[in-house]
Amino acid sequence: MNGRQTFFETKLATSFKIGELFVTANSLPHFLSNYTQPALFYAHALEKELEHYRLSMGGTAFKVKFRGRYFCLVSAHQIRSPNSLYDYDELCIHSGATKKLFTSHRAIFSENDEGLSFDAILYEFTDLVKDKQLTSYGWYPLSEKETNSINPKPLKCFSVDFPGHHNFIDYSKLHYSFQPYCAWGEEVESQIEGRLAFSTKPKLSFDPKGMSGSPVFGVEIDQL
Repeated sequence: MNGRQTFFETKLATSFKIGELFVTANSLPHFLSNYTQPALFYAHALEKELEHYRLSMGGTAFKVKFRGRYFCLVSAHQIRSPNSLYDYDELCIHSGATKKLFTSHRAIFSENDEGLSFDAILYEFTDLVKDKQLTSYGWYPLSEKETNSINPKPLKCFSVDFPGHHNFIDYSKLHYSFQPYCAWGEEVESQIEGRLAFSTKPKLSFDPKGMSGSPVFGVEIDQL
């Protein structure tokens, strides 16, 4: 090829490998946003405030698949904080095909964690996916290798979230709209042992409320 790279080689050299797939750099935000959605809650406790449209937005949810089961991962403080009035059975997923909201059939959490050191809750949607009420597309595939291995220090970090600054519910029209916000940043020293910490760079120019629960992906250089 006279020392010249083919178009495919050029694209491959500037791509990200996610699982077994290669994603071009300019497609990364769109591709990873498929695994996230706003954390929508059908909040029974807010009946008086929200009247008959009791849908409330409480941050970001990360959709994952593990061992053939489907989960949404959120931060525990999204429902346990003093300002949150959500219950364990109220997280919803929107089905684009049927335009319906579905709540999970199981919540998995640490029962004795008053300090929120673990700060995570899993909502299971496996039954709904198997019944084809929810699509099996758009759940991040976690492998045994990823759960057991030590992650190398990332060159850059990347998050996909739904901050309230960009996302809201219009109660007058009984409608909600959302747009994922993608933020680059760097890993920083964590104040909790065994946990990773992430800081956006440059700093956000708006209130980060709503970014809780968002996944953070690490980017490292791989010499192909």
